[in-house]
Amino acid sequence: MPFCPACRTEYQAGAEQCADCGAALVAALPPAPRRLVGRPVVEVPIATFPDYPRAAMWAEWLRGEGILSVLVPLGPGAGGWGSSALVPHELRVAQEDVDLARTLLRDMGHQL
Repeated sequence: MPFCPACRTEYQAGAEQCADCGAALVAALPPAPRRLVGRPVVEVPIATFPDYPRAAMWAEWLRGEGILSVLVPLGPGAGGWGSSALVPHELRVAQEDVDLARTLLRDMGHQL
């Protein structure tokens, strides 16, 4: 069964992309980061992007910096049966990563 490496959701065979955050699915999950084991995660919105491709680019970059992130589609058509790639997306990170994520995005020239 494939899994989302970002939000850790399990999918049925044949799925290739996470319906929640848009990440490419993997065959097996890596171990959960210690800070997430046994603790609820409070997601905080830190930026909104006009479409999925731009939001995914920044989310992937933050993940490369060690900050887990989630993308949430917004507005009409978001999360529906059709493609939500062209609707705005909100980038969320864990509450304990908000300051660092905002600083990193600002340093890379993204307006928050």
